[in-house]
Amino acid sequence: MRDDRDFVALMSFVSGLFAAVLLLAPPGDRWQAYVSACVCTGLMLLFGVSWTVMTVASALDARARG
Repeated sequence: MRDDRDFVALMSFVSGLFAAVLLLAPPGDRWQAYVSACVCTGLMLLFGVSWTVMTVASALDARARG
């Protein structure tokens, strides 16, 4: 489970990094870059929520075990 959380956290970071880099596009291609940045931001949020759910589930499982 720990490896899965690490992977999801890494994917969230990479998606956010891609979104930030896409916003540096030249003016002619800016609208396409904005759409791509929105998609990457959505992926970042999805991975972030997944990481949060996995972390909470792991904490609750550890708490239930005592």
